[in-house]
Amino acid sequence: MRWPGWLSWPARGLASLAPRERRVVVGGGLVLVALLVEMWVIEPGLEWLEGRRRVVAEKSATLAWMKNAAQEVTRLKAAGLASQPSAAGGNGATGGGESLLALADRTARERGLGGALRRVEPEGSGRVRLWFEKVTFEGLMGWLSELDSRHGARAENITLDREESPGQVSSRVVLAWPERPGGQVRGAER
Repeated sequence: MRWPGWLSWPARGLASLAPRERRVVVGGGLVLVALLVEMWVIEPGLEWLEGRRRVVAEKSATLAWMKNAAQEVTRLKAAGLASQPSAAGGNGATGGGESLLALADRTARERGLGGALRRVEPEGSGRVRLWFEKVTFEGLMGWLSELDSRHGARAENITLDREESPGQVSSRVVLAWPERPGGQVRGAER
């Protein structure tokens, strides 16, 4: 049999081996090719697929939350509660009729933290969770202090991660209205 030029030296080498040795070399070569295909094609493909599945699951959860929030907004608008909080600050609103979520978003942007604010979502009655990336520590603490002193909203939970740039952090903050006597949360009454 005549082999192409680039296969002639391996073919001559195989031809010089005994039949049993030839089978061992060919079998070993096939195992090596299978391992390389697994390592360079199949594993990266499965990792990519798993990453896509995770993203789809996260996006589906966000979509479900948004649909529920939209239904709640529609229900509140129909009941006339979305734009007119109760006299006691009902529906999670401040005395000016602003929900904790809207207050947190507005004041963060007013304090120049809007560029670092990545996500805001409600978390139960009278609570809001916010995510900041690469925000100045002083700016974040000043904003939290202002929320407490001027609006009565308190940081219930804060997680800080140091960034590479000095003075910058990434943070997850849970804000809440303080509890009133009797265990009732301000803004949670209807």
